[in-house]
This record gives sequence, structure tokens and C-alpha cells, in this order.
Amino acid sequence: MKDLLFNPNAPKHYHLMAVGGIGVSGLARLLQAQGHTVSGCDQNLTPLTAQLETQNITVFQGHSSDHITHQVDELIISTGIRQDHPEVQVAQHMQHALAMHQRRGQGFAQRRF
Repeated sequence: MKDLLFNPNAPKHYHLMAVGGIGVSGLARLLQAQGHTVSGCDQNLTPLTAQLETQNITVFQGHSSDHITHQVDELIISTGIRQDHPEVQVAQHMQHALAMHQRRGQGFAQRRF
């Protein structure tokens, strides 16, 4: 069995901030369809976030640095999330790879699909 740490095609755990938006929720679905573990958070839970949860995507209400654990491989944030946000700060401290813009994240998902 290949070592998952050195396998670029190995499934990852992505955490998406503002997952309740139409663009980020679509990215969450793409990543999950590719076999990745996906979680996300948004300030408010909506019918859209409820749909994500029915697709085995964990959605947290609100934003918290507690969402960024050692199980998260990459944090994807939308352009509206500031660099001084607690979740971003924890991810940077933990040296997680950060996809800083929603558009960049969507391009990444589409290349791998």
C-alpha cells in the first residue's frame, strides 16, 4: 500500500469556510464526489447547508478555530474571508495548505475531476 503522505492522489480532508454560498457549496460537492472528506462552516445554517449534510458533508454553524484540526489537510476560503480570521490563523500556524480564493479552489477541483 502506498504511503498516503506521499501520494498526491490520496483522498484529503478539505474544510471550506462560507460553505453555505452557492459557489463554495458546489466546490464542496465536487470534492466530495472525488472521494475526499469535506467539512465546512457558515454563519447561518440554511436549506443549502442541510442538503450538504445529507451528502455526508459536515457543516458547522458559525466560525471557530476549533474547526481546524490535525485531520484537516487543506482549508479553502472565499475571497471575503480575511487573513486575520481565527480559522485562517490556526491553519497557518498548523502549516496547512491554504487555497485562498474560491475561484482558485474551484479551478483546483475541476482539474482533478
